[in-house]
Amino acid sequence: MLAPMLVQMERQIDREIAADQKKLGINDGNENSSGLDDDDSDSEFEEEPPMMYGPVPQIVTNDLKSLDEMNRTYVTSVYLSDITTF
Repeated sequence: MLAPMLVQMERQIDREIAADQKKLGINDGNENSSGLDDDDSDSEFEEEPPMMYGPVPQIVTNDLKSLDEMNRTYVTSVYLSDITTF
């Protein structure tokens, strides 16, 4: 697993724990003297876009040429370019 994904998952877990503690009214000592949470750490989490998990949609192309037709086109273009160079 990539390190950035692990960091994001860790931050998401930290946010969920903080939300649960806030809901229960538990103070973990991370509040400043005015009783408000530090906004710097929260803004860091909000700036990251959420990553999408799961299967990636299949790319569908509308190229209806068969492999044989594509090969003939390529060979013809290479053959014609070789003839014109002489």
